[in-house]
Amino acid sequence: MEVFDLLLDKIGSHWPQIAGVVAAVSAIQVSHVWSVLRTINSATLSIWRLIRMKPPTFAGKWLAVYRDQVEIVTCTDTTLKELTGFIKNESTGRQFKFGGHHIFDELIGHYWPEDENTRDIGTFKLKQDRASPDVLSGLLTIYESSSGRTESSIRYNWYKCPRWWQRLRFGNVKAGDSGISGVGLIANNRFSAGDEIGVLALEKEAPQGTHTVFLDGKHFLVKKPWRYNNHSHDPNTRVDVRDKQMHLIATRDIFPQTELTCNYDELDKNSSQNFACKCPVCRPL
Repeated sequence: MEVFDLLLDKIGSHWPQIAGVVAAVSAIQVSHVWSVLRTINSATLSIWRLIRMKPPTFAGKWLAVYRDQVEIVTCTDTTLKELTGFIKNESTGRQFKFGGHHIFDELIGHYWPEDENTRDIGTFKLKQDRASPDVLSGLLTIYESSSGRTESSIRYNWYKCPRWWQRLRFGNVKAGDSGISGVGLIANNRFSAGDEIGVLALEKEAPQGTHTVFLDGKHFLVKKPWRYNNHSHDPNTRVDVRDKQMHLIATRDIFPQTELTCNYDELDKNSSQNFACKCPVCRPL
């Protein structure tokens, strides 16, 4: 018993030192465990990203546009980099075969006539839009065998057509990355000039703010995704007020994946606040 009491006395006299050592060891162990957990978490996220990572695919239906011509493109990925397909002109009905390859976000290809009765051929180089991977922009070169003339540097754009389930899920519009600022209102269908895109969905009456519109003497909060219709001084839509509703109308031909814009200045009291315009007219890309 005396030995036990002596041991307690020794521990008691050196308790501050012992407690400090224990605390230091514990801190080191906790820090080590935390470091290990962070390493495991980082490795797990990296592995998950690799599992989910897919190379860009251009397979599917597209609408290709140059000058006043619209083409229907059916594209098939044959390998991770090679692709083939068909291009059909909407107005003339002429159909071409094409082949090409993609490197990262670029698509390089050439086309030739399906019927082989003409030697008209073309080449193109396209790049994915920085705001939307479903829009390809680039240049087209055309060779006409009848005249022997070659035209180059023709603006050429491809717009990915939404699949049936995407049209069913989103309807005519959806929210997406904006080329102007933040989130934008994106066309999920094709519209001709004068077509009604939809009726702005409004919530309850609210104080004037960023996402409000003025209608029938009151301010209303605009529902998503309609509230993401960004301003532009060169808009592709306008707002018509009829029967106490706000109808969004296309002012030009609009293709899928195109950002929809309207001119806030023309909305008068519907323009909720002063803002710094970031449209391409005021801030060229």
